[in-house]
Amino acid sequence: MITTILSSVGIAMAVMIGIWLFGDIIARWSGVLLIAAGVGYMVGGLARGAVMAAIGLILWLAGHWFFAYKHHGWKSALAQRLFNTSRLQRLDPTRGWATPVTDVGQRDGFNAPYPTSGI
Repeated sequence: MITTILSSVGIAMAVMIGIWLFGDIIARWSGVLLIAAGVGYMVGGLARGAVMAAIGLILWLAGHWFFAYKHHGWKSALAQRLFNTSRLQRLDPTRGWATPVTDVGQRDGFNAPYPTSGI
């Protein structure tokens, strides 16, 4: 009984670590492959190509979202633009993680970006 529970926990941990390490890569590449296959089916005249392309796009976007969540930055400029200028803006994982930069000056009262010795 206990060995079954421990092996289940170990398998679950291995799967979670694998998803954390490789999930964004797998999602982005499988999304690209599904988009390409869907476009190929649509060119061939099959309606299921549109569904495949839509699922591929969602998978590609999920992979980029996961990458941005892990690394606090975007892997693709296209994904960044989609998440920053469309209705997906509320789902942007990098929103609010940066501190604003102003030209008001430094805390020491000087306007130079680096402290100088005055010489």
